[in-house]
Amino acid sequence: IKPIRGELSGISSNSSRKYSKAKKIIIMNAEQIIRERLSAHLTLTHLDLHDTTGKHIHHQNFDGGLHISAIIVSDNFQNKSLLERHQLIYSALGSLIKNEIHAFSMKTYTTEEWQSHVS
Repeated sequence: IKPIRGELSGISSNSSRKYSKAKKIIIMNAEQIIRERLSAHLTLTHLDLHDTTGKHIHHQNFDGGLHISAIIVSDNFQNKSLLERHQLIYSALGSLIKNEIHAFSMKTYTTEEWQSHVS
């Protein structure tokens, strides 16, 4: 998964100290950033991310945004509808969805659902 550059949006280029900090942020890859964003909003039991961008590069309307497929397991999904679960994820990812991530396909499970799904 490639680095996400949009994380730099709030950093001024006028300050060399801030610029050095920005370089460190660029090194962090998309998977790490997504994991951090989700972990800040949910207690994750399992997270599996796959970059499927390569399947879309030759599409006529490809705009360069990432295509991510995810399996997300958290007990924060307990008693939540599919729509509510997805809203939690989109809220956690925030501006990444509008900027760096073009498509985010997800399957969401509680720990109990995941255990019965895997067995």
